[in-house]
Amino acid sequence: MNATVSQLQKVRVADVMNRDVVTVSANSDMSDAARVLFEHGIHGMPVVDERGKCVGVLSLTDFSRRNQLLSTNAGLPSLVHEFVLERHKEAGTVHIERKVEGYVRKHMSDAVQSIGAEQSLLDASRYMDSERIHRLIVLDEAACPVGIISALDIIGAFVELAEE
Repeated sequence: MNATVSQLQKVRVADVMNRDVVTVSANSDMSDAARVLFEHGIHGMPVVDERGKCVGVLSLTDFSRRNQLLSTNAGLPSLVHEFVLERHKEAGTVHIERKVEGYVRKHMSDAVQSIGAEQSLLDASRYMDSERIHRLIVLDEAACPVGIISALDIIGAFVELAEE
């Protein structure tokens, strides 16, 4: 048993994480974010600012909360509509457009549960278990997402180690 634990402590998050990180801008429209989730078949993704720094997480749960807010406040359009200044590139004109969907920054969770790539897989497992979460965003020194590690990634690594 001690040999297994020792082996687990040697495996790093970087060895197991998914490096194909799909992100969304905090300034994206929620309908665009939904399209990205659907196209990639994922349930959540890091939200980044204009410098690529992770500022939040958007998940299917956030869409559920948003839908609940929309149905609860159906008679209060000021809570669900936003107005933005849109610039038409070719014509050079500017107009105000109403955005019904809202922006990602208004609906995301700003609590980023993250881990470093050099942390052990055992550390990631313990953290995910204690926080009752399914994924961690792997951030670099500049707080930019470089990977995602999910509970299924960890289970796969455990199975692989057990079979060796």
